[in-house]
Amino acid sequence: MHYTQSTPYQHISRRLLTATLFLGLWLPFHVFSSDFEGLEAGQKAFNAGNFTLSFALWTTLATQGHTDAQVFVGLSYQNGWGIQKSSQLAEVWYQKAAKKNNAIGQYLLGLRYIQGSNTNRAKGLMWLRQAASNGDNSAQQFLKKGQARGWFTDIPTAATSSTVTPPALTAPSSSPLQVRKTVPQSQAFAG
Repeated sequence: MHYTQSTPYQHISRRLLTATLFLGLWLPFHVFSSDFEGLEAGQKAFNAGNFTLSFALWTTLATQGHTDAQVFVGLSYQNGWGIQKSSQLAEVWYQKAAKKNNAIGQYLLGLRYIQGSNTNRAKGLMWLRQAASNGDNSAQQFLKKGQARGWFTDIPTAATSSTVTPPALTAPSSSPLQVRKTVPQSQAFAG
């Protein structure tokens, strides 16, 4: 019979391992659940017309890095939902989401840029292509329509070449955003 003496460190190590495993399995679910609940609570407040509350709920998650919340905060700034309108702050939040590979954030940032100077239009086209390659149907349809109508011909060709390969285009999106030709922003974001 082989007998090994237990040391105090082994006991602590087992407890630490157990606690780490528990937190490792429980915490991501809890955080995901909490984020989802926060997004859902923001959506309920928004649907009830309480834009100030929805903005506050989404901002809390957005500042923690939640990309869907960052998009909602950007939309809130863009439209003045619960906060004073600010195109610049909307762009900041779209950038945060876009840089973390959120396709909707990429699409909205692309739309903002595509309406600007040639330099920004080139960035816009790049972000729209990135959103399309990430599966955003609205971006895919916008690119398809824009290409067919020649909307991008004034963008320098060197700027339009991108490391992103445009995806195969799919059926129209059910997105509530109906984007028209690259005209004033108020028309582009009209529903």
